[in-house]
Amino acid sequence: MTEKPKGLPYLSQLVGKHQFRIRETHVRDHLAPLLTKRRSGAVKLDLILRGVALNPVHKGKRKTPGHVLDTYTYPELHDLARGNAWYTGQPEDNELLDQAVLKAKRKWVGDQLRELENLRLLKREDRPGRHPRIIVLRDDGTGRPFDDPDGSPNNTYVTILGGIIASGALAEWTTAQIAFYLFAMVAERHDRRYRPGATEPGSGSWFRPLTWIDDPTQRHRGAVLIPFKEATLERGRAAFENEGLITVVKSRHDPVTRQRFESGTRNLYTNRFDTMTQAARILPTEQFDAELMRLSEQAASA
Repeated sequence: MTEKPKGLPYLSQLVGKHQFRIRETHVRDHLAPLLTKRRSGAVKLDLILRGVALNPVHKGKRKTPGHVLDTYTYPELHDLARGNAWYTGQPEDNELLDQAVLKAKRKWVGDQLRELENLRLLKREDRPGRHPRIIVLRDDGTGRPFDDPDGSPNNTYVTILGGIIASGALAEWTTAQIAFYLFAMVAERHDRRYRPGATEPGSGSWFRPLTWIDDPTQRHRGAVLIPFKEATLERGRAAFENEGLITVVKSRHDPVTRQRFESGTRNLYTNRFDTMTQAARILPTEQFDAELMRLSEQAASA
């Protein structure tokens, strides 16, 4: 993507991207294995960091893109990824308690960063007396500078909506929900024809069995096969359907050609993930640029 993205408030005073893209190979090689190992925290933090990392068009005087501005503190990154439901202590106004909570948040973020660093998805630069600077790297694990996949061969992508972060939904999602979201966004891109008026990512309709994502007999040659289990996807689908973020209807006919399906009834899925972004205040490109400049100057003077 050569154009500058729009912005979205992720926290009250901090902004991220309205939408951003990650490679399908990143989902296959890194995110899906992490979810299998029940490391959903690392997956959530990876997505958040890619939502706030400076794109090449925003790097300014920095030599490389991918910087995470210091205005995003470790406790704030923790809250975007995990919320506060993890803490079961009494909400007392106690300085010692507050310090213990902050320490726990910083440790949790540090543990996830270590996991992502081991996968060569980011690097940290030590700074005496301050937390390390986070620099997000290209999502293919090569260690090359952060970029934005463009959909060309070997760069097919999944769109991530900033609204899932800003709304706090991502922090609450289970492993199954994360897997289904990624699956649904891939399926949507492949079935755009079913809802030509749905131009906003996260609002499209699609016909795909849940086995499609990892079955070479159902995919075109060269497709990126992602090892999500059908049972996991089914749990995620059920949760999203209950929350109104996915709708499912039975159909005997292709809605475009009106031809009857040879296999009988099939599910027509419609994504409603865009509704989480609609409720937020989207920042136009110019305003997003100005806000990033303000935060960058604030970080430099801290």
